[in-house]
Amino acid sequence: VSVREGKPGDGSDIILWTCAGNDEFLWTVQGDHIVLDSSDHRYCLSVREGKAQDGADIILWTCDDTNAGRWTISGDRVRYRNSPNYCLSIREGRIGDGSNLILWACDEPVAEIDDEL
Repeated sequence: VSVREGKPGDGSDIILWTCAGNDEFLWTVQGDHIVLDSSDHRYCLSVREGKAQDGADIILWTCDDTNAGRWTISGDRVRYRNSPNYCLSIREGRIGDGSNLILWACDEPVAEIDDEL
């Protein structure tokens, strides 16, 4: 997972890219935030405009306490904390360099997962 063109800033697209050691490939989970592990730790994975809907863009945004940048890691899924029936996904399921990360309804609703615990 990387920042498009390696240029972090508010609104930068989050994409798939072949791993490298550059800062735009390094992420850290801090509480319920997924933080770009750059020198200042100020940018987080976020949902554009905080809209929980299929196809919503995943972007980089200044870390804050709004729900747009809060996530829960549940098994092999990364769920949008504001609306946990939505997960990180890849646009049109196309895995490859440059593919955009988006929000999409999870395969399993939260209730089904909770029943398994």
